[in-house]
Parts: sequence; C-alpha cells; structure tokens
Amino acid sequence: MIDRQHEYTTDVSAKQTSHSTSTAAADRKLQEDVQRAINGIGRLALSRAVQVRAFDGHVELSGLVPTYYMKQTAQVAAMRVDGVHQLRNGLCVGRSGTPETIDRSQNERR
Repeated sequence: MIDRQHEYTTDVSAKQTSHSTSTAAADRKLQEDVQRAINGIGRLALSRAVQVRAFDGHVELSGLVPTYYMKQTAQVAAMRVDGVHQLRNGLCVGRSGTPETIDRSQNERR
C-alpha cells in the first residue's frame, strides 16, 4: 500500500512538473509573439524601449517611450496577439530618464 501511494505521488509530481514546464514554454512563446508584434510596427523606438513579460495569458509592457501615441500603439499590437487575455500597459512616456526625473529637472529650471 505504501509503495502505491509513493508511485501515485511520483506520477502526480511528474504531471505537475510537465504542466509547469509547458506553462513556462507557453509564457515564453507568448512573450516572444508580443515582442515580435511590437517590433513589427516598424518603430525603432518601440522595439528598443518596450520590455514584455507574460504569465498565463497575462502580459505586462514596461519601458519608456517618447509619446502617448507609441504607448497606445504598443498596447494595440499586444492585444491583437492570440493568447493575450489581459494586458497591463506599464509604459512610461518621456524623453529620457523617468517621468519623475523629467519633472524634477523642469522644476529646477524655474
């Protein structure tokens, strides 16, 4: 009886490992697909600036883009990718540094 329980536990663990491996592979593929879609827009600034993370159909965009238009364009491209169920657009808009840094430098000039 103990041996059978051990065998069952081993089988379940193997299935869980297989599932987590396939989930990780699916996440990686989704991340690559979204990055490819953003790169396909043809804007070098987007290709270089946007980082993509994916987990179980949830995608997060991060980075710094120069305009709100580019932020929105990246979001639309990401949402068109099959497998994206939810998107968090964490892109910041600014020229260099973070928006906080830009605000501080503008205040120092006044």
